[in-house]
Formats: sequence, C-alpha cells, structure tokens
Amino acid sequence: MPNPGEILRAKRLDKGLSLRDVSEVIKISPSFLEAIENNNLNYLPGGFFKKTFVREYARFLDLDEEYILKAFNLIGSEIQEKEIISKREGIKKQKLYFIFSVFAIILILSLVILYPKNSGQRKEEFNEYSTTNLPISETERTEEVKKEPDKLEIVIKAVEDTWIDASLDGNKILYRIIKKGEEIRLKGREVLFNVIGKPEGIILFVNGKESIPLGEPGKVAKNIKIDVNNSEDFLKK
Repeated sequence: MPNPGEILRAKRLDKGLSLRDVSEVIKISPSFLEAIENNNLNYLPGGFFKKTFVREYARFLDLDEEYILKAFNLIGSEIQEKEIISKREGIKKQKLYFIFSVFAIILILSLVILYPKNSGQRKEEFNEYSTTNLPISETERTEEVKKEPDKLEIVIKAVEDTWIDASLDGNKILYRIIKKGEEIRLKGREVLFNVIGKPEGIILFVNGKESIPLGEPGKVAKNIKIDVNNSEDFLKK
C-alpha cells in the first residue's frame, strides 16, 4: 500500500524545502504539514479542511492530488480494520485469561486437599537448598567490566534551520527541524542520518573532534552512518 505521507515528504526533501518554506508559500501551518507527512489527518481541522490541505500540499509539490487522497483513504480503512482485529484479539485474550485463572484455582485447591501435611518438611529442605547463593569471583566481575562496548559522543550544532531524520542504535531520535543555535548531544554505538535537509546547516563533532562536511551545500544528504568502527573516517585530517 502506498504511504502518502512518505511520498509528500520525499518530494519536499528532493526539492530541498523545509516545512517552514512550504508553509510560507501555501499558508498552511508547519505543524499541519508535518501531521500530513506522518499520515495523522486526525490532527487537522475536520471536514472540508482535511481534503483541502492535502490537495494544496500535493499540488504545490507537483504530485497527483487524487492519487494522494485515495492513498490516505486506504490508510484510514486499514487503520479501522486493524482496530477491529485488535478489539477481537483483546476479547479472546480476556476469555483465555479467565479460563486459565479458573484452572489455576482448581489446581491449587486440589494440591491443598491431596497433599499431606508432612510435605511441609520437604518444602523447607527445598527452600534451604534453592536459596543458597553462589559467590561471584572477582575475575568474572572484571571480565564483565571489560566487555562493556565503546560508545561515541556526538554533538550536532545547528548554524541554520535544518531538517534532520536520524536514529541512534536503531531507535528514531530526531525527525524534525533543528533551529539555528540549537545543540544536540548523543551517546551510543551507531548514529544513522537518514536525511539531512541542509548539510551545510550543521557542524558535527565526534568524540570532541570536528567532522568533515556530511554532504554538498544545497543538496539533501541521505543514509550517512557513523559508528564505533568508522568514526575516524569522518574526522577532519
């Protein structure tokens, strides 16, 4: 199924435009434009305005308005279907939980009735054995400390308003415009810059050292990965 929000975002970034650039031309709030790109039409004003905003945005980016609207309708249908399936699964889980609880109560009552009282002595012996703690040697503790992985310290300084889509160790951490003068500090094993709208708009520091430019001025930079193994390649010589 086509993802209309991703289509709009990709086209905008391909043109080298920020959300604010688009907003100033078509007079739609950047927050509404971002909601459209995230396929979150519930954030928009209701009724007529939703379709109007989507049409206007698609038209501005030279995209097929009807195709984008149909794609959003498909997403709405799919979300409703998933909600229905989720509710059904929730009811099934509740029934299974109830059956399991009844079975567990019956089993416990059966054990209480059938087992003799002198089994308490055996229970005490078992508890005494099972709670014995084995000492951890100093060697094992040292090895655990040594195995701690190295991490990168990344500092992003914005010298211009710049759109950044980035992940840290596989988790999405940035998906917005960082403002001029803003400074972001990250710590992890791997940073992936999926999209940098204006590479010349940021200065990057890796472990306290300034990096080389991450792209050509005026061009969108994509899929730049910096990790503990290749970080030296990004430092200025």
